[in-house]
Amino acid sequence: MTLQQFLRSRDIAEDTISYLRRENVSDIGLLQEKNNPKKHSFIEKLREKIAQKNTSGETRKQNLTKRPRKTTRTIEIGWLCCSKKDKKLNQVKTNYGGGTRKVVVDGTSTMEDVRNIAKELFFPNKISTKGKLQDFEVSLLDFKQNQVDETLTVQEIFEITKLSKLRFYLATSKKFESTETTTQDVNTPENSILLRDDIQIDIILPNGELERAEDVGGVFRDVISEFLEQFYEVCTTGTTFKIPYLRHDYSHTHWESVAKVFLKGYRQDGYFPIKLCPAFVNNILEKNIGKDELIKNFLQYVSESEAEILKTALENYDEVNSDEILEILNNFDSKWIPNKNNIKQLVGDISHKDIYKNLNPLPKNILEKMVCSNSTNIIVTEDTVFGYLKKYIRESEKKTREQFLRYCTGSNIVNKEMNVSFNAVTGFKRSPIAHTCAGILELPNTYESYLQFRQEFNELLDSKIWVMDAV
Repeated sequence: MTLQQFLRSRDIAEDTISYLRRENVSDIGLLQEKNNPKKHSFIEKLREKIAQKNTSGETRKQNLTKRPRKTTRTIEIGWLCCSKKDKKLNQVKTNYGGGTRKVVVDGTSTMEDVRNIAKELFFPNKISTKGKLQDFEVSLLDFKQNQVDETLTVQEIFEITKLSKLRFYLATSKKFESTETTTQDVNTPENSILLRDDIQIDIILPNGELERAEDVGGVFRDVISEFLEQFYEVCTTGTTFKIPYLRHDYSHTHWESVAKVFLKGYRQDGYFPIKLCPAFVNNILEKNIGKDELIKNFLQYVSESEAEILKTALENYDEVNSDEILEILNNFDSKWIPNKNNIKQLVGDISHKDIYKNLNPLPKNILEKMVCSNSTNIIVTEDTVFGYLKKYIRESEKKTREQFLRYCTGSNIVNKEMNVSFNAVTGFKRSPIAHTCAGILELPNTYESYLQFRQEFNELLDSKIWVMDAV
């Protein structure tokens, strides 16, 4: 069959057929019949291929349906602590023991299991930077900071929320003891409000606003230091050493309150008023604290090996090596030769004197408390700046060293270790930065000379504009 015949058999108009002929569209030969075996074979193969593809797709769906569900899930846990100032939950940062932790748990874990995991993460050995676990009310919040449904498991919460990741928060707030006490209880040292552990300290800035700072040690030390500076100014006489003098406007209650502040500072942070005359302090301690109690506390202060030798010498002097006793006493600048008759007197004396010796802001004491946080990998510029810092402390006057300690640790005595770290800040933003609560001094490593370092540090300390703003 020709092309023209085929077109006419399909009732195609003659004009169209004539047009094709003029365009030299010639016969293309016989068209293949419907029952052409090659055509039939090709169609069948195509059908089989499509059927196989559909079958494999169904099989894959079945396999996915039969795949077992994951038994473990990864969750994130953070820590929210109630601020004493605004009574709001604030997330605790990583450098204060908080941050976000990723934990793999079983899908069947309950909310109680998650809460216990969170407590172990943020309160290792039941203690944290915020205090002991027993002093806090603890609860678990979901990713919206709402109370979790205790009846649900981790897997069920994943299925309900349709989230790929879940975050929980351990929420903590300080427990407050009842303040209902009798008048007699309030006046006793052990039950005084000043000596309680849950005292909240707020600092009011010169502009009348509250200072933005969460107290984890630095604010307390700063307040005690400021109190003592004011006390030395208005309640004592003397130059190098101070002696309190009686004022007509200060009653027995006022002086008792001052003593409680001293006791609070020493108990909580080892803070001691070292500017008071040693003879005056010794007289107070001997009247109120027996020598046996002082020696007991002193044995807890020295190293274990020294404590063991001194304890044995006090109990039975003949059982210890006299050279070992002499070496220990020499370390505390004792000038007497010990024997079984005077050993208790000597240990008692150095118990008094050591308080002044180690807390005094001498260059030697400050440098002994100072460590470089990355001393094993310190680079040349950082080593140079660290040398500038040590030289600055050795050359500074006592007043400057006290200001330095106050800026770095919140305390103007040597009662806290100081870790020195470095940054690469330049220009107008370059300045030493102190983190008083953590005892960290951050120094730029971009100083070109010691004179430049000394000038900027002096300007910082002289300004006395040190606002704590870590929350």
